[in-house]
Amino acid sequence: MRNKLSFAQSLPIRSFAFLVALQASLLLGPTAVAGTPDWLRRLAGQPLPNYPDNTSAVIMLDEQLTSVDHEGEIKTLYRRAYKILRPQGRKYGTLVVYFDQETRLTYLKGWSISAQGTEYEIKEKDATETSPFEEALYLDTRLKVLTIPAAEPGSLIGYEYEQRRRPLVFQDRWRFQDEIPVRRARFALRLPDQWEYHARFLNHTATEPQAAGGNQWIWELQDVPAIAEEPSMPSWRGIAGFLAVNYFPAHARPHGSTHRSWQDVGQWYSQLAASSREDTAQLSQKVTELTAGKSAAMDKILALAAFVQREVRYVAIEIGIGGYQPHPAGSVLLNRYGDCKDKATLLAAMLRKIGVNSYYVLTNSERGIIAPDFPSMLNFNHVILAIRLPENTKKCRALRVMDPPNAWTISFL
Repeated sequence: MRNKLSFAQSLPIRSFAFLVALQASLLLGPTAVAGTPDWLRRLAGQPLPNYPDNTSAVIMLDEQLTSVDHEGEIKTLYRRAYKILRPQGRKYGTLVVYFDQETRLTYLKGWSISAQGTEYEIKEKDATETSPFEEALYLDTRLKVLTIPAAEPGSLIGYEYEQRRRPLVFQDRWRFQDEIPVRRARFALRLPDQWEYHARFLNHTATEPQAAGGNQWIWELQDVPAIAEEPSMPSWRGIAGFLAVNYFPAHARPHGSTHRSWQDVGQWYSQLAASSREDTAQLSQKVTELTAGKSAAMDKILALAAFVQREVRYVAIEIGIGGYQPHPAGSVLLNRYGDCKDKATLLAAMLRKIGVNSYYVLTNSERGIIAPDFPSMLNFNHVILAIRLPENTKKCRALRVMDPPNAWTISFL
């Protein structure tokens, strides 16, 4: 399972440029004229505070505008600028942007101003397009890599792009803290009339937004410190400050959904995956074959789990909602391949044939990424299965078991 919803929001913040047109209407598009834009030129002469000697670069500006229309389509404009201080900061001259059928990239451009004052411009046609995943047989997610010239110490790098999406979930995560210092960060949200939002800061002191009129709000931060690297630390994205925002129509829901509680998340995924667990004649036959001659419930469970783990290859085919919705269990059995959610679904369907209940467990492969205070599908990139053991089942070292009265075994797939 890959987290399609999070590609534009949960990847390392250094990979993205952030744009917000914070003029009177907050609706102005990206600069269309050729040459370096004025907003980047203005940053070139700004003085910097004193930073530690190992600071490779500074984010001079990080801006994002999210604008939602009445149909639930979202337009997000991003703008970002880096001041490169040391050779290690050259990597910030490379921009990586993800997109797919649901998140379209409509504009992309970058610039640089060298230490000598020479200006460079690079456009979307100069970007390299590729696939981000090697283990997937087929998916609709692509990425564009834009390498901006003159990414050298003393240079100022800037880029901006726009994305349009029709999301499955009406949520945003504004990641304003990075591995390097941030001089100025700004996030703007514009909603249709009769829409509301709930916002919560995580890993950072809460800051109230400025009301901009017309159902618009702006959050702004200055001089956000860098995340200090420590031995054996969790992923820096798990401890960096961010703003989590849910937005929704006050009286009706369009095609998307809003997760305001963990129960909402659970119900959403349960309903999405329910039809995939349906039985087939071939599946029933395979369960009978695998459990033949076994009377103990644990022996049957182990036989089914071993088959799914060893005989079903990990191969992903994820298009659109397929990034979240499992393929039918019968198809996974027939094809003998699937990703984590497909393998979990097949095992769940097989277990049901022997009278054993099981439940999806959504998780993340990186420690610290899941934020308990932010119920969201954006937190997850992996699915495993929790199996309710029959009463009086003898524990087995091969499985991780939680003690009664809620006896579960976790089967990692």
